[in-house]
Amino acid sequence: MLSAQQKTCIALVVGNLPVSLKDSPIIMDVADESKRHIMGGDPLESLFLKSIRQVVTNYAKVNQAQWVLFLKNNQLDNFFNCFLNKSPELMMSLLDHCAWAPSEIEKEAKITIKTTQLLAEVDNKTLINVVFEKGIFEFPIWIPHILRRFCKDGINKINIQFEGSPSENDLLHHLGQQLFKLIQNTNFSERENMSYPAASAEWKYTVIKGSVCFSAHSKRKGGAMVFAKFNRCQGNITRDVNEILKTDFI
Repeated sequence: MLSAQQKTCIALVVGNLPVSLKDSPIIMDVADESKRHIMGGDPLESLFLKSIRQVVTNYAKVNQAQWVLFLKNNQLDNFFNCFLNKSPELMMSLLDHCAWAPSEIEKEAKITIKTTQLLAEVDNKTLINVVFEKGIFEFPIWIPHILRRFCKDGINKINIQFEGSPSENDLLHHLGQQLFKLIQNTNFSERENMSYPAASAEWKYTVIKGSVCFSAHSKRKGGAMVFAKFNRCQGNITRDVNEILKTDFI
């Protein structure tokens, strides 16, 4: 069954589609939740989300200006448990254009990565909470764009941490290496069918990296964590945000 957050997100997205699309057979066919299993036993949820995601993907490509306007008028946390996460282009457009609520305190962001979950927060407010299928973990290609958004908006502190059990310590180190390699290999300037606004900044980020591993005892569950803490400081030159990511986030 769909979660309450997924239903809310679907209603928000579908509600802003043109009437011709909302009333189209592809939307109407999957909107009937009484159909528990169709097409050879596929669960309703997977077909429901896949069908709507495809409609939204096509709409965003053909109606870019309207899609961007819709995103700019919505907070990023409206999509936090997001059924769009399997569409890299849609996720990157969310990260490009959605706002988050202004904060009166110093902004601090945290990205927590586990083998089955990715959690992104700003000032302890959840913006993205995606649960991945169990199995071999692969980073979605939109993950570096979370960091681009944090960097562009001048987040003061960005903490990235990989969490797991003590037996996963080597895996967590490997995931950390994979993420920073992915950042270096990402071409932030090339985007299919989406405008990508230029951005520059005078600040830079310094980094502290480390890891901890602690065993379990009667009052504590064992765990391991690999972390990278980035702190913003004033630079002496203006650089493109993409360059900041390539040189500071290594």
